[in-house]
Amino acid sequence: GAPAARFGLTVAELRERRPRLRALLEMAAVVAMSALGAWWVAPTGAWFEMLGLVCILSTAAFFTGPFGLLIAFIVVLFIRPGDLIPALAGAGIAKAFAVCTILLVSIEKLLKRDTSWARSHFNPLMAALMVAAVISAVHSTDRAASIAFFTDVYLKIVVLWVLMLNIIDTRARTAAFQVCIALMTSTIAAYGLWARFAGHNLVEGSRSSFVGLMGDPNDLALCLLMSVPFLAEATLHPRLRAKRGFWAVLLVINLAGIVVTQSRGGLLGLAAALYVVMRRRIASRAVTAVLVGVALVGTVMYSGITERQTVVLEGGPIDASARGRIDAWYAGARMFKANPLTGVGLLQATPMYNYYAVNPIDWRSKTSHNIFVQAAAEAGLLGLLPLCMLVLFAFLTDWQLQFNRPRDATPTEDVFLQSRFATLVGMMVGSLFLSVAWSWFPYIVIAQSATAHRVWITMPEVLERHRSRRPAEPEPRTPR
Repeated sequence: GAPAARFGLTVAELRERRPRLRALLEMAAVVAMSALGAWWVAPTGAWFEMLGLVCILSTAAFFTGPFGLLIAFIVVLFIRPGDLIPALAGAGIAKAFAVCTILLVSIEKLLKRDTSWARSHFNPLMAALMVAAVISAVHSTDRAASIAFFTDVYLKIVVLWVLMLNIIDTRARTAAFQVCIALMTSTIAAYGLWARFAGHNLVEGSRSSFVGLMGDPNDLALCLLMSVPFLAEATLHPRLRAKRGFWAVLLVINLAGIVVTQSRGGLLGLAAALYVVMRRRIASRAVTAVLVGVALVGTVMYSGITERQTVVLEGGPIDASARGRIDAWYAGARMFKANPLTGVGLLQATPMYNYYAVNPIDWRSKTSHNIFVQAAAEAGLLGLLPLCMLVLFAFLTDWQLQFNRPRDATPTEDVFLQSRFATLVGMMVGSLFLSVAWSWFPYIVIAQSATAHRVWITMPEVLERHRSRRPAEPEPRTPR
């Protein structure tokens, strides 16, 4: 009580003001970290942009805590403000958000005297994949390019994984994170629709795209796939009738956004995801398959994908784009055969294409166009096996969650759990035709499965075991 009395406070008053003092301490730490991070990454002379970054970081951290900074970090990764604001072109804004989020999580743990980090059976597989990426970069055919890609891109994926598993630690946050993703993809899809009809930022003359990472229409379609199953389940959920119109509007925006990208992989992933959603409500598999097939054919005809088939090969109806994918898969298989352990190096499948392609339709360098072929070609068995195990564990988790949803879950949480398996199916089917082995989208979806397993399966089991180990309370003795 002496230190408290020195400031004119009793011990009781100090205990009452402790939450306020803690909040002020966190706020001061966040402002200092934000200023330091902004000063570190902002270009020379961009003081106005740096001040804005400090305000954004401090506000997000104070009102929403680490969870808000995590959402902001993902938004920055997807949108890349440097592509929209020229003054921030040389700024590492994503690094500033990542550093501030990590420090804020660490501060909160220290204040709570909690030095533990989230445990998950997914973590060893992710660590093994990271080690494989390091080994592949060191043994790459272009070591400098692979190491630069690892430090600039893949390391952010690892940081994002760690943050998601440590921040999304409650049932409410698992659902809230998916809602934030749905709102973000809806905004991006709305921009894609505007760009398509305004004739702005089109690829190949008719394919809608975004900026940054989603400047490729295929990546844009895969991004929007992260939300479609959740929005479809929310629209059809009986306990969300009051908000059904809101979710339906977002669903239509995301569906239309995928259509205007004219991405074959995106449409196939969409068909697979919607099949899983409809299969829960239609008893017959054949009827479900026919309905999805008719919808897919109609979408292909309406979206104008057939207009992309400009070259038809002799002797068959395979267009140049499809044949190019087959050539890329074959070249990737040959890279894996020549370098079965470590591959040709991170992001080196495209530069090495001409050395391994056999009579391709086009000798221009191509990506692998398949998540597993790319992992095998660039990281060998060391990278392919952990990736396959991560996907397998995610499938097993999401399959279990959709049939074992707790009765006390809120409607939004119930929708999240029910949509997990369809989301993963759509993501992986789309990834079979896209080069996303080292991209954000699959790892965010798999990390959602890991957090859902930890929050909805592991934690209740641990709590139940802890309760069962407690000694039984002695029965009260009745006086004789």
